[in-house]
Amino acid sequence: MKDRSTDLKTLFTAVAAAAVVAAAIDTVFIEPSCVELTRYPLPIVDLPAEWQGAKMVHLTDLHYGDPRSKALFEWMVRTVNGLEPDLIVITGDFVVSRPSEGVGAAKYLAQLQAKHGVVGVLGDHDFHLRTKKTVTGIVDRVRGAGVHLLRNEATELPGGLRIAGIDPTTRKVQKADLNAALAAVPDGKPHLLLSHAPDIIPEAAELGVPLVLCGHTHGGQVVIPFFGPPVTHSRVGKEFASGWSALKDTRMYTGRGLASHHSLRFCCRPEITLFTLEAA
Repeated sequence: MKDRSTDLKTLFTAVAAAAVVAAAIDTVFIEPSCVELTRYPLPIVDLPAEWQGAKMVHLTDLHYGDPRSKALFEWMVRTVNGLEPDLIVITGDFVVSRPSEGVGAAKYLAQLQAKHGVVGVLGDHDFHLRTKKTVTGIVDRVRGAGVHLLRNEATELPGGLRIAGIDPTTRKVQKADLNAALAAVPDGKPHLLLSHAPDIIPEAAELGVPLVLCGHTHGGQVVIPFFGPPVTHSRVGKEFASGWSALKDTRMYTGRGLASHHSLRFCCRPEITLFTLEAA
């Protein structure tokens, strides 16, 4: 007579193997291309009246040069333009690492449409990690595509919305000068700070910056249920790796990014975020 425990063991092994295969298929073939459009209200202190109800799209970690880039960028342009945003903001990593990738990225960036244009900052992948200089041609190509690139500076858009933006501050590239960016803003208080990485949050909180949008972490890319992301490539805690977080009076949203390192994602879909601005 067959041992019942042997049958159960065989069944458990088969189920476990099937789960592993399903997870692997999801991680490699499904999630990296399954971009989530998330939507949130965005309360902003002293929001100018003209910007009440405005739609703002947040993009981050585009990484043109990844295997899925062409399809993802085509989808991104079609989807973002279909939202008819008032403003698009991009928090860096336009390319993977090569100068030639800037040509392809710029082609799609130039197709993005928003009433008040596109404002962005550079990410650490937009720098040569050895020399710490920007990837050859990337600044000119991004600006030539119509992106108002902020490099430790600020701008005021029509209607009075003030945005500051900094170069990246990550383990590999530390080029941010938050004081310089805030110096260009009345009272040193922008409505919004664009940063590539969440690593700026301690300094932003110390200086009283009310709101930060960032990326860099890809949300961890691989997230273990009930534990979170084992790796975030950030010097701040994993509670800042994805979505909403806060330190003192500074709120921050960390986008999960459009692209995926090594084309892998698990329980952490790529993301484009649509914010609706409202007075805090």
